[in-house]
Amino acid sequence: MPDQVWPALVTAAGFDQMRAHSADLVPDERLGIMADTRSFFRGGTSGEWRRVFTDEDRADYDARVAELAAPDLAHWLHYGAADLTAPR
Repeated sequence: MPDQVWPALVTAAGFDQMRAHSADLVPDERLGIMADTRSFFRGGTSGEWRRVFTDEDRADYDARVAELAAPDLAHWLHYGAADLTAPR
């Protein structure tokens, strides 16, 4: 990728830009996924969901993930290839 392209990509991937263009980036509220597309980009801090989700929300989320993905896929999606939760 040409070096001159990187600044625009970095800017476009920033929280403020993504939130400003949420109507184009977030699943449409008509699908019943999001009531408000801007709320998808709530605050931009890692782990913020822990302050927002209730225990019931988390249980519902875990149940839905289990319906949609095999355990190894769900684990990879949540922790990535460099799983820091795995014992060493």
